[in-house]
Amino acid sequence: MADDASKSPSQKSSSAANDKFGRATPALSRNLALVAELEELLSIVEPASVANILLQRAFDHGATDIHLDPTTLGTRIRFRVDGVLQDILPIAADKAAILMSRIRVMAGMDITDRRLPRDGAIAAEKFPGLPRDIRVGSSLTVKGERLVLRLMPDSDDLNTLESLGFYDDQFAAVRRLLEAPYGLFLVVGPVGSGKSTTVYSMLNELNRPEKSVVTIEDPVERRIPGANQIQIDNKTGLTFVTALRGTLRQDPDIMAIGEIRDAETAQIACRAATSGVLVMSTLHANNTAGAVDVLRGFGVSSAAVADCLRGVISQRLVRKVCQESRQDIVADDDARRLLRTTSP
Repeated sequence: MADDASKSPSQKSSSAANDKFGRATPALSRNLALVAELEELLSIVEPASVANILLQRAFDHGATDIHLDPTTLGTRIRFRVDGVLQDILPIAADKAAILMSRIRVMAGMDITDRRLPRDGAIAAEKFPGLPRDIRVGSSLTVKGERLVLRLMPDSDDLNTLESLGFYDDQFAAVRRLLEAPYGLFLVVGPVGSGKSTTVYSMLNELNRPEKSVVTIEDPVERRIPGANQIQIDNKTGLTFVTALRGTLRQDPDIMAIGEIRDAETAQIACRAATSGVLVMSTLHANNTAGAVDVLRGFGVSSAAVADCLRGVISQRLVRKVCQESRQDIVADDDARRLLRTTSP
């Protein structure tokens, strides 16, 4: 019997393509087809030519990120789909180096210096077949270079507040907070928890002809019709602080800051929130109480926090049950309490 280590990635995954009931799962079936396609391409063409196909297939799979992680034998490729990383394919070190160099060139990154972390961007309009832009980050690990690619969301796809999964009482509370004429409204949570999606949904709700809406972002992920969106560019000196100061002199009603990252941004945002502007932003904090501590850590006084802060949403992503594979169960008392339902 052949040892598992001698099998190809597609052979290793074949046993996992079925669930415990023997049914083929669509996601794993797609992964098997992708593995077979990439293996065939790598055997007949240069790895650099595979880069475009890899990026296109990541979009086709609904991935949000691509990880190219170095190992002792080469590089493994993983897609993050629905918040979970999925192994796609290991690549030998020599082919991985060519593939990663091609991605760096596409992203406009320096391929001669790999010692320091670098950032780049792949513009969709420059490469046929790519539906959206891609952000690229590199770093050097003890096993070699690592690349992480962030596939930007559809710039025209704006979620409604109703689609975000709020309970009725939570939804009513958010709507009340959005009616405030001024103040600071924060959305907090870990990286990848959908904070920006929530902010965009609130902006979409507030975006009316009688309001002046300005966003300051890095990067601008989605386009909001009628809003004035500013792209941060640190190379030219257009930082969050510079953009904030300029925008406050231009009569805004609603301002959205992509993220409060430093003390100066936090202090200007709080001052704006007490001067008649409704300010929305994201913040890295574990919960609503933690958001207050982070603002204090940025040097905002407790009195200023109490004066400007109108509300905080702390959120997490929750995985939904697959519509094709779900099963009926009888919920026990603990599950019913958690789901806020009385029916079994």
